[in-house]
Amino acid sequence: MIRILFLFLGLHVMQTGGGLVDMRKQLDLAANDSKVADKFSDRFKKLDEQTAAPVTVGFKAISEMIQAKHAFNPINKVSHFKKGKRLLELAISKAPKNPELIFFRYTTQVNVPAMLNYSGNVKEDRQLLVNFLKADASAPKDPDLHRRIKKYLITDKPGSKAETEMLKNL
Repeated sequence: MIRILFLFLGLHVMQTGGGLVDMRKQLDLAANDSKVADKFSDRFKKLDEQTAAPVTVGFKAISEMIQAKHAFNPINKVSHFKKGKRLLELAISKAPKNPELIFFRYTTQVNVPAMLNYSGNVKEDRQLLVNFLKADASAPKDPDLHRRIKKYLITDKPGSKAETEMLKNL
């Protein structure tokens, strides 16, 4: 009974702002450290994708894609990538306007090699993210997510000069 209580409490924390901020920080570290990536991925091993919150499934998806980045064997790389892609698309199908999930897909699609043929939503997702930033500008519901998306769209993958200026003024 206590285990079940902690499981539900843990899932609740992962779905609230504090838990998401922590997961984003872990994700940042995992991207560049295979040991952290393994721990991050282990966090989602027993997650039931069918019943979990879409954003949690999205984090599991990204953990798989990070495993692909750190894998040495090309077959393992592709396997992790395909699993992550499937999970991410599943999460997005359940929450198609969730900015976190769209951000995951956008950042993945602009960074994966073209040979993986996963770039079909880049323009649409960028526009959804820009619209999110515009709508969320005056009182961000999730300031950390807002800041991350804005920084990425301005610095890491800037758009047109006019769009970049507009984003800087939000």
